[in-house]
Amino acid sequence: MEKKKYIFGSLFIFIVTLIIYKYKNKNKFTTKTYNDNDDFKSILKDLNKLMKYENKNKKVITKQLKEITNLNKLQIKHMKDVTNKNLFNKNIEKHRLFIDTHNINSEPLDRSNYIYYLSGSSEYGITNETGGYSEFKNVIGFRLVKAIIPNTNHVILDTRNTIIIELGSEFYNYKGSTNTSESDPGNGYIKFNNSTITSATKAYISKTTSLDKNINSILDGNTFLRIENDNNSSKYINFSISSVSVDDEGANYRTLNITKIGTSSFSLSDNDDLKVYLLKLNNINDRDKKIKIILPTGFYTTDTMKNAFNTAVYSWSGESGTSTANTYTISVTFDYQKKHFTFTMANNYEFKFKWTETNINSAQTVLGFINKDTSNFSNVINGDIPPDMSINYIDLIIDEIPSIACKYNAKGHKLIDRIGITSGLGELLEYTQKWDKDNENYFYPIKLNQLSIKLLESSHNHYYKSDRDHSFEFEITIIKNTGDFNLN
Repeated sequence: MEKKKYIFGSLFIFIVTLIIYKYKNKNKFTTKTYNDNDDFKSILKDLNKLMKYENKNKKVITKQLKEITNLNKLQIKHMKDVTNKNLFNKNIEKHRLFIDTHNINSEPLDRSNYIYYLSGSSEYGITNETGGYSEFKNVIGFRLVKAIIPNTNHVILDTRNTIIIELGSEFYNYKGSTNTSESDPGNGYIKFNNSTITSATKAYISKTTSLDKNINSILDGNTFLRIENDNNSSKYINFSISSVSVDDEGANYRTLNITKIGTSSFSLSDNDDLKVYLLKLNNINDRDKKIKIILPTGFYTTDTMKNAFNTAVYSWSGESGTSTANTYTISVTFDYQKKHFTFTMANNYEFKFKWTETNINSAQTVLGFINKDTSNFSNVINGDIPPDMSINYIDLIIDEIPSIACKYNAKGHKLIDRIGITSGLGELLEYTQKWDKDNENYFYPIKLNQLSIKLLESSHNHYYKSDRDHSFEFEITIIKNTGDFNLN
């Protein structure tokens, strides 16, 4: 029926074209009347001319008929293509699947390592809020189309969990005085209440160092006083500090109540150049000692990082200290305006971070520091930069998919894809896979009734964990008519 329609249509176009052509050319040749005196040759000449014109018309009409015939053939071929059963009954089909973690009712759900059952039947386990999809047979292709994943500020610490700190304090430049009266020693000077310095019980120290630095605020809260000869550090004397006089704004000095606890060939003369250490330590012998801190493996936010320090393991690094290393614990807070951590040591003790000595499994970037030691000892230290608690990329692994359709990472895992995390902390990332359809790898037909999905943080070979939901869109290629592929 369809073919007849096209044939009648073609004939109709031809007849209309012929009528138009004749109409346009009806005046080109008009009837000519010959007189009796006209030469017969003239009549023959005109007749020949008319015949040539008619032949020319036949050629034009023949050409148009051929063109119409060709057009008709194209139309018939098009109809065959439209009605071809393979267009609507393909041997190969592609399906799109959405996998959403919020559609899984298994609790507690590890969103970095879970199984999504494509069938909602009890045979495989009903863990989907909805019925899910049916089982897919004769699957020969599989790829990721799109992923929507939150960039949560969780961090995995087993390979970024080591910290080394040093205990101590800065020194301040002073000059010595042998005057023993309870009075102002003068700017930049320190003196004692006994000419036999080892018997001194009070030290009178200027609020200003010999380099004109005011350290009045630093004089409070110290537990030890150490004085060294500026030219020979092996000559020193150590005191414990029991108290400090109340600051008198009208006075230029403070009084330290002290008790000698150790000395080495130290003597004092007027105008000696001295290094004065005001130490906040549990024991004087812990000065310059280093402590290694190992944070427990876990997943922390900027708010919960304090839990890592609360349960961390503190130990002396290299050599034993006099005190228990746990005496020097550190607490952590996060400044959301300045985007850095603040670290405070217990009991006002002072320390510095030694990142250049933490070469293996350093927590430097996690805590927001550049690869440089803290410049000064302090009881409170702020991070240098925002902490790198995000994960730069994650690897998507699905065990059921054959390796020919996967990629390999350095750990030897078969990846569906590597998803770069480019969004800000707490933001959603929408990742779309770039795909070259001409280079898609197919595999021998398999049956899929579940997808075992793993999300790995590749650099550290650990699962990327998040309490927030994510979504994947996959494309599955299946063979529908297996008989055409000799698979029955």
